[in-house]
Amino acid sequence: MAKYCNAILFYHSKSGQSEIHQTIGKITPYLTQFTQTLTLHQTQAQGEIELYCAKIANDPDNTIDLLIVLGGDGTVNELVNGIVKNNIDIPMAIIPGGTFNDFTRTLQLSPNAETTAKQLVDTKEVAYDVLQVNDRFALNFVGLGLMVQNAENVDADAKSVLGRFSYIFSTLKTLASPESFSYELTIDNQRYTGDTYMLIIANGLYVGGNRLPISELNPSDGICNVFVLQNASFGALKEFIQEKSRIDWEAFNEHISHYEGSSLTLTTTPTKKIDIDGEIDFTTPIELSVKPKAVRILTVV
Repeated sequence: MAKYCNAILFYHSKSGQSEIHQTIGKITPYLTQFTQTLTLHQTQAQGEIELYCAKIANDPDNTIDLLIVLGGDGTVNELVNGIVKNNIDIPMAIIPGGTFNDFTRTLQLSPNAETTAKQLVDTKEVAYDVLQVNDRFALNFVGLGLMVQNAENVDADAKSVLGRFSYIFSTLKTLASPESFSYELTIDNQRYTGDTYMLIIANGLYVGGNRLPISELNPSDGICNVFVLQNASFGALKEFIQEKSRIDWEAFNEHISHYEGSSLTLTTTPTKKIDIDGEIDFTTPIELSVKPKAVRILTVV
């Protein structure tokens, strides 16, 4: 018997996977094993998923009980915003279709769409926090500095052809001319200031395909984790992607500061662009708070 009666699958033909329609053909046999009715919805423009979620929220006769998204981190972020902004109490499922697909790693899902669809047959719903950033919501991370500079150095055509390798080339270019900035960060009434090259506020466990450096991170604990990189070198970046426990952190954090809390404000000099789950949407200053267990997502447990 199907777990869900009426599911909808959102996808975008430009979500980072050129053969997306072939992918849909491969994943559908697995999705229909746990959904009685599956509707495919190809989005034509950014924001369409959010509008569809608003329609669901305002429909007293709605029967949709599962929202599935096939796409990259930005497409996933759009569905998260649609769910949270409209207070929709419907679980979601993620099928990877982008370059890094970071949060699918947190969910213990494969980076391969067909394999993920097969895994989803035996998953369970788990509630996860989201980060409210001004009037937007992030499932995975908020970043500024090197990561924005790096993303802007990636050629769109190279990204579609080379995928992750395009980011490696971009990283080499970015590290050749890193841009530092001053920050003022207040976390749960504790104030921190300094100069940095990159600042990441994380909810998920992975950013840019790499595991964040503290092994005890938990995206369902009501806490966000802030990493501040003081040195723009290969050594510092290597340290950033080497996982270690909180116990070991003090002995190995030469280039990185770590803070945590449930709310924060951030200002920078100069004003910096903000990357939210892979989408560069606005600039500093920002106000951020954790919304505990705001979305339910199918997870391998």
